Amino acid sequence: MGFKSAVEYKIDDVHVADVYAYRDGESIIVEVETGYLPPMFISRAEDYIEAKVAVKAIKYSCAADKFYIAMPSYLRLPMPQALMSSSVNLSELKLLGAKVREFFGDRWEAALLERGDRCRITGAMYVNIAKRSVNVVDFGE
Repeated sequence: MGFKSAVEYKIDDVHVADVYAYRDGESIIVEVETGYLPPMFISRAEDYIEAKVAVKAIKYSCAADKFYIAMPSYLRLPMPQALMSSSVNLSELKLLGAKVREFFGDRWEAALLERGDRCRITGAMYVNIAKRSVNVVDFGE
């Protein structure tokens, strides 16, 4: 698609993006989510994964023009609705913040509430390894 890309791209002293791509002044970060779930959270799987995706969005989405979550095509992970459009719903963001706090702590809840109005998830990439294809779904406005 004409992008130059790097895997395990260092964003800053702490954060490393799974994939960073750029072309003509446009940058994209793609974080790969396999759906791994620690056994201790099995009874709250959807909430844990949604919070995990939200933390990834807060870590990486403001470091690029577009931010995608990539996952195997056979998974449909719960995506945090509060981070999927350009309009911010404060009550949705606070509910998501409570989930983030529960699984990842106060620091990430504070980061979400501070940056949630500008750090957004652009879309999802569904990767089919067998067919060597990627289906990109933009969440839009």
